[in-house]
Amino acid sequence: MISINVLFLSSLTSPTKIRCRTNKIQKAVDSFLPWFENSNQYTPIIPHNQLDKFKFINKVDATSSMRAHLNKLHHGKLVECRAENTGYEMHTLRPAQTKIEVHYAPVVSIQVRPSRPDNQFMEHDIITVECTAHGRPDSFFWEWYVNGRQVENIAESWYRLRLTRELHQSVFRCIAISNKKGVAETTIKVKFGPQFHQASALLFTASLGEDVLMDCPAIGNPTPHIEWRREGGREVLSRSVSLKRENLKEEDFGTYICTAFVPEFPPVSKQMYIARRSKFALFA
Repeated sequence: MISINVLFLSSLTSPTKIRCRTNKIQKAVDSFLPWFENSNQYTPIIPHNQLDKFKFINKVDATSSMRAHLNKLHHGKLVECRAENTGYEMHTLRPAQTKIEVHYAPVVSIQVRPSRPDNQFMEHDIITVECTAHGRPDSFFWEWYVNGRQVENIAESWYRLRLTRELHQSVFRCIAISNKKGVAETTIKVKFGPQFHQASALLFTASLGEDVLMDCPAIGNPTPHIEWRREGGREVLSRSVSLKRENLKEEDFGTYICTAFVPEFPPVSKQMYIARRSKFALFA
């Protein structure tokens, strides 16, 4: 009787060992145990300690072992071991067979739909992040992470969501899990319109001859550019975040308009007031 044993592959970098065993080979008969792959006699390309032919001088159990590095293309190959005795070719034993099953960690790819150059989207866009995996076993469990934090209750290979400005530069990672883990990730960029750090109008009080510094910080993507004007005027007084009025004169008092611009979005504006400080003070 011939039996065959296969140590299935869990890593493509590790050699697989296949062992063929036959019981009670007849004494003093030339015998050998050839190997076949899909009915073709097999010589591995990268063999390790291959023993494919034995001569036995005693009636004993015999074993032939073969070690070889396999790859994904070997999956499903039929491996056969036969026992043959010289002079008894008409009395062959039933061969032992097995199929090679090659296991390897998932190889994962990720893409975002709809597709945009450099993964740049607009705020409030709805996107689907999709992952595909190839591995064996080919039944996968999925996990999703955004900026290192696991997304609960998402077990599919896709993740659909509406984008907000808080998700700008967020890293989306999907993990396919079978016998091992495979990982892919991508970064999402979100364009959003200008917004002032403080939206309400601001009042500054000063006296003639003093200096006043007004700030108008804003956020947006791309970074907003700022313009300062007098209310009702067209002249741009400054294009920086701050506007400084030195040595105040009478005509410097009044209302100033700060406007923030981001391409593809409507601008936003806010008012700043410079008022003359009262000469009178109230005392309790």
